[in-house]
Parts: sequence; C-alpha cells; structure tokens
Amino acid sequence: LLVPTRSQNLQIQEEFAAAGIPIVINDAQNYFKTTELQVMLSLLKVIDNPLQEVPLVAVLRSPIVGMTADELATVRLTDRQVPYYTALDEFIRNFDAETADTVSNSAYIKLTRFQEQLTGFRALARANRLVDLIWSIYGTTGYLDFVGGMPGGPQRQANLRALYDRAH
Repeated sequence: LLVPTRSQNLQIQEEFAAAGIPIVINDAQNYFKTTELQVMLSLLKVIDNPLQEVPLVAVLRSPIVGMTADELATVRLTDRQVPYYTALDEFIRNFDAETADTVSNSAYIKLTRFQEQLTGFRALARANRLVDLIWSIYGTTGYLDFVGGMPGGPQRQANLRALYDRAH
C-alpha cells in the first residue's frame, strides 16, 4: 500500500490484523518495538556479548528460555557482586542435585540447555552470516513456531520473517 504519510501505519496494521492478513510495514520506529523482535534483538546482543545484563535477563525471561522470577533470583544469589552471566556460570558449575530445591533444579535444567544453545550460536555467528544465525535460532529454539501460536501469530511470524529478510 502506498500512503501519503506514516501516521496511519498502526491503524493500517490493526485493520489488516482484524481481517487476519499478516502485513509487514516498513516503519522501523514501530517495527522494532514488537515483543518478538525485542526478544530476538536481545538474543543477538547476548550472542555478541553475554555480559550485557538487560538483554540477557530479557532472553532468560522470554519463551526461548522460560525462566521464572524466582529462578532468576536464585541465580543472582549465587554471587551479587559479579555480572549476571558470571553468576549464571557459577550457578551451573556449583550446582549440586542432591541439595537443590525444585526452583534451583528447574533453573539448572533451563540454564544448561540455554548455555549449550548459546555456545552453538556464538560459534555459528563467528563462522557464518547473520541471516544463517537468525534462521538457526528460529529452528533451534522453535521461536518462530511459538509466536505463531500466540494471539496475532501470523503477524508475529511475518515480523520475524521480515527480520530474516532484512538480515539477508
């Protein structure tokens, strides 16, 4: 659609969503504010540098990892003086299944899976193009499929595919 100004972009997107038609609008200001893209951008930041605490916690709380607030707090209590990723690493290394409570055990399972994925993503990022990394993230985490099951799923998937296309 060609429109004289971008002021109606949100209204256009809402009308298409009401009709069940996914649409990608080249409006970077609103496009990058969507939840699914914020999660992906946070994950890309963490792959680049896991010591970035805000993106790291955003990814840990997201459906990609699925940690609860209690699990995040348990990890932070490992060591309050170091960056969160360092505390996460210490938590995994010092985990004792025999003395762990259910929250710690659940956090350990989620974090070990995440750390394995992150190691793989970081290796992939060093050796491949960004577009390959993004598609690998979609496949490994199932995030593209997950957002498809959310309210507005086709639009969310269209947004993630548009990120892939922009990277391409």
